[in-house]
Amino acid sequence: MEKRIEHFDAIKGLAIILVVLGHVLQRSFGQHVNVFETIIYSFHMALFMFVSGYFSYSINKSNTGILKFITKKFRQLIIPFFLIGGFYSFIFSNMYSFIFSSFKMGYWFLYVLFVISVFHYLVSRIKHETLQFIGYFILLLLFLWIRQFLNDDLFSIKFISGNYPFFLLGYFVHKYLKYDKYIINNNVVSIALFLFIIVITASLNYGFYNSSIRFVLRLFAIVFFYGFFKNMSSCQLLSKLAWIGKNSIYIYVFHYFFIEGLVIVPIEGYMLQLIFSMVVALVITFISVYIGHMCDASNLVSTCIFGKSKTIIKNTYFPKI
Repeated sequence: MEKRIEHFDAIKGLAIILVVLGHVLQRSFGQHVNVFETIIYSFHMALFMFVSGYFSYSINKSNTGILKFITKKFRQLIIPFFLIGGFYSFIFSNMYSFIFSSFKMGYWFLYVLFVISVFHYLVSRIKHETLQFIGYFILLLLFLWIRQFLNDDLFSIKFISGNYPFFLLGYFVHKYLKYDKYIINNNVVSIALFLFIIVITASLNYGFYNSSIRFVLRLFAIVFFYGFFKNMSSCQLLSKLAWIGKNSIYIYVFHYFFIEGLVIVPIEGYMLQLIFSMVVALVITFISVYIGHMCDASNLVSTCIFGKSKTIIKNTYFPKI
């Protein structure tokens, strides 16, 4: 099992908080009424894909058998996708929307990460490095090509094609780690933040915010947060975010149940809406982690739902403050 890296867990922790925050903003103040929601949705899932791609390099190097790899990913991603996502859909909507829509009632990430991971791993088995690189490029083009025919359907191809570039970016950052110093350079990180602010401000003010702009924003955000957290010295903020990141799977799968209980709140002003939503999002985050740890307390439940072979959490549910 690969040793956890604190700054990557912190990136995941920030990303999952933004996921919950974005959903609270949507549910409490209506669809796309808050500028912070637009900013969040411009990059948050790309951070997850980048981190997943980064760690896929180590997994691919281990030469795990194809069947064993697919089985492991199926247990980790597809089983909770169907069990928890299906249960949520059955209670709050219908199974048709869960199966036949791209969004999968919000649980699309588990399915999409499974598809991307498996196809990427199959290409990684090519021994010749140049042919392997060409294989990744062909796979990316294949996803984009299929998107023309299967957009917004049960295969979620628009999410697969839209997120694979960032998975691939993480993979290559790890593979060519010797060039990492050029990415985490303070000047590069600062420029990435500056460009992100300029591009999103201009695109929102002048009405040309689209998928191409979002792609560029995601690249800037990944460079900034990767460099920012990697350069950050160990501190309370980093450790707390890392703890949340370690539990991101629980937060992702369980928080939707609590979002359903939210109602429209008569609060005016973007900043007040943000503060209110952040408090609610943090409460939902900790409750979701607690439920996840309760599941982990049972080896049977942990194995059946999350694909774990043994109990990971011991004695405590929350980090020391």
